[in-house]
Amino acid sequence: MNSILIANGLILTLNAAADTFDPGYVLVEGDRIAALGVGSAPPHLASRADSTWDAAGHLVLPGLVNAHTHLGQVLVRNLGSDKPLLTWLDDVIWPAQLAMTPDDARIAATVGLVENLRSGVTTVVDHQKITATPAHSDAIASAAESLGLRFVLARAWAERGRGAEDCGTMLAEL
Repeated sequence: MNSILIANGLILTLNAAADTFDPGYVLVEGDRIAALGVGSAPPHLASRADSTWDAAGHLVLPGLVNAHTHLGQVLVRNLGSDKPLLTWLDDVIWPAQLAMTPDDARIAATVGLVENLRSGVTTVVDHQKITATPAHSDAIASAAESLGLRFVLARAWAERGRGAEDCGTMLAEL
């Protein structure tokens, strides 16, 4: 089991008591927080760590949640940035997404998910509509699984107005 001791950081627990430890430590074993506290880790905990990260001068807090993103737009998001929203969607984003292969979707998802991880995000909810075929969804989910994030792939849809879909048809796809 991999274990990491994060030492000497300002620890924000974000628990109900709003505990902070400055300086403090966090021992992570596998995918779980095994111990945390104020000051230096006791020797019996420190000896369990495969590696130690000195977080002096850094803030340590639980992973953030990105509850709304569109990973399929990552590769084209800066194109047409001068256009109004609906024109941008019609002329740039939706045509580009319709042309995406499942491999393109995997690459876009990987880039977007790495950006999230580098920003402290450990849970992502990705809203997909245009690239919502099973093959696209599998490729996107595979990218998230390979990076170890908590991930929700949300099938976006519209019942009325622009881009409207038949609800029964959409549900049958799921």
